[in-house]
Amino acid sequence: MNWLQEETAQTWREEGKRYAGDVNEYVRIGMETDWELEEQIEDDARPPLAHKAVKMIVAANEAGEVDKLREYLPPATWPLTEAFKDETQSIKPLFVWPNGEVLVRTGASWEPNTLVIAGEERARKLSGIAMAGGSNDGVYLAVSEGSGIRVLKQPDTTLAGEEVFSLTWETFRSQVQEQLGDVTSLANEEEPEGRMEQLIPFDHGQQVLLVSMQGIYQLRANGQVLVLYPSQESMQKWKLDEVHVDMVHGAVSPDGRWLAYGGQDSDHLLEDWEQGVRHEYEPQSSYPHFSLFSADGSHVWFNACHFYNGDTITIPLAEADSLAGEDEQTVVNHEMRVYAGVAYGDGCILGDAYGYLRYLSNEGTEHWRYFVGGTLSGLHLSIDGRELHVGTYAGMLHRIDLTNSKRSDYEIGTGTIRETGRWLLWKNYEPLRW
Repeated sequence: MNWLQEETAQTWREEGKRYAGDVNEYVRIGMETDWELEEQIEDDARPPLAHKAVKMIVAANEAGEVDKLREYLPPATWPLTEAFKDETQSIKPLFVWPNGEVLVRTGASWEPNTLVIAGEERARKLSGIAMAGGSNDGVYLAVSEGSGIRVLKQPDTTLAGEEVFSLTWETFRSQVQEQLGDVTSLANEEEPEGRMEQLIPFDHGQQVLLVSMQGIYQLRANGQVLVLYPSQESMQKWKLDEVHVDMVHGAVSPDGRWLAYGGQDSDHLLEDWEQGVRHEYEPQSSYPHFSLFSADGSHVWFNACHFYNGDTITIPLAEADSLAGEDEQTVVNHEMRVYAGVAYGDGCILGDAYGYLRYLSNEGTEHWRYFVGGTLSGLHLSIDGRELHVGTYAGMLHRIDLTNSKRSDYEIGTGTIRETGRWLLWKNYEPLRW
């Protein structure tokens, strides 16, 4: 292990264990006392070791000794982010195969980005695909490329599979422009294939929810494209000549019947596309920011943010009509600005602006919280639901075991879940395992 700097690694371990222990105790006391006691935590002393730590990570990867690296240099995010802030980027897991490999987008929709397939031991970049997204059941994958959008059923890791849906950009443009006229939208983008936040196939791969800052669209296998948001009525009312949606988001229910979506200037929007009915709900905070359906399909979750905090509400779909227009809804969390989430168990796992994951029930019971570090940019469950793949704006992809029974001394959280591996996918570095 010629890469090991023993003194630095020892300090890193000792300080990491001390800091995690202090924070865990702080959180325990705070939750028990409703945060009435003011506790002080000594600052983490590891940030000055950041460059030495990354040098060891690079050398251990070159030597093929990553397992030893995790043992001698337990992973942490926050000690590295300031020193390497110019290297970090958004990491968003998009699809997971049964063998555990993950399709990931590096970079945001408004900047150059790359798709990567990351496994436990190697990561490789893809070419020709600008964006992708999976169905809730993990069976279908929508891919966006220069010619248009295709949906594949049970694709392999070379992205070969049965094609069940295709839509050319030419058809997309003509359909959208027929509805929006001269209003500038995604249809006017020279290269629309990469300018989207989400692609969600549903209805057995026969439809796709396309979410972009230039509008939200419902794509159908018969070639029909519906502009969902902003609505034609609102664009005419406000005399808009361009579609631009900040904080745009969307979700599809497990049974494919319901669509939840919105943006910074909307209400929370819930559509029963089969019945052609749309419901609106008033945000409990300033700006609608995120939507998600629970695992059992009984509830829709909406988050609205204010700076780095926010409120998350849940609405039983059985009461969707009667609750529409009501001023107050059931709030399950008063703290998180939610950037990512997955349906899980009796509720959802949410990821926030501060780098925390929280597992909440539909009634708002918090089962656990876990500190990843770095604002959360994406979450995706493994096929069997045992592993959570977590992307952050710190340029890292984390693999977390949700079934683990014992917490590590180096991790911050109230539960026993545990990270088993991670990738550093930084701008000017080759993919690095840690």
